[in-house]
Amino acid sequence: MSALQAMAIAIVVSVCVSTVLVVGLMTPLRAVLRRVCPGPEGENFWARFTVLMLYLSPLLIALVFGVPYGADLWKLDAGQLAQRVLSSALFGAFAALSGIGLRMATLRTPSRA
Repeated sequence: MSALQAMAIAIVVSVCVSTVLVVGLMTPLRAVLRRVCPGPEGENFWARFTVLMLYLSPLLIALVFGVPYGADLWKLDAGQLAQRVLSSALFGAFAALSGIGLRMATLRTPSRA
């Protein structure tokens, strides 16, 4: 398998994982951000930031750690590569969700007094 094919598989798998996460989280995320952000600008920024991180983190981890380079790449078939890339992308998604979750846990709802 060529490096270009491997990179394409990594990108497709990573984008699929990220899309599932974004679709599942966007509605509840917007609801939480509406309550904790004082204005719509903050809500929009944090929603876009979260989406960006949910796409970039799995992609970065999948490309750096999931795709072997050099002679190891030629030994893998598409299924083996997809398995490596999927596990790396899921780890990247877990890392992104952990960071977002830690940040969301520190947010406080502004007082309405």
